[in-house]
Amino acid sequence: SCAFHSAMASTAIYRLKVAWSKLSSADTKKWKALHDTFGYDGAGYKLLRKLHRQAHAPAILHTGLFLQDLVGIDEGHENKLKNGTVNFKKLLKLHEKIDTIAMYQQETYKFKEDLVVQSVFQDDFDAQEKLDDDFLYTISCNVKAADEKKK
Repeated sequence: SCAFHSAMASTAIYRLKVAWSKLSSADTKKWKALHDTFGYDGAGYKLLRKLHRQAHAPAILHTGLFLQDLVGIDEGHENKLKNGTVNFKKLLKLHEKIDTIAMYQQETYKFKEDLVVQSVFQDDFDAQEKLDDDFLYTISCNVKAADEKKK
């Protein structure tokens, strides 16, 4: 879901106003729900954080959110207190965050290997390797120009 949101919110896609206007109301609601979850809301991904707290292991949670928290703790707190001693509160906060991440890695998924699905995914990944941002933006410009000609 996060990867899909990221792709749809990319400049190359998001700028295509005519295409967005053709979404059904049901699809528009689905996009809004996805955007409410993964789009930056100015409140530090409030809904995504709530969903993280409700998740049960095993789970693959939004790594970027954890990294944001770890960097925030590290950069937002001094390593040493004014008296020169180690800031154990900072270390404890880092430990708690890392412990939370580790909790979701304790259980394993019970997937059966499916070589057909793996092959389809690998073919798709191989095809996408050739698509960079410049290429996608060029396609986006062509689509936008074609939409404007239709007006």
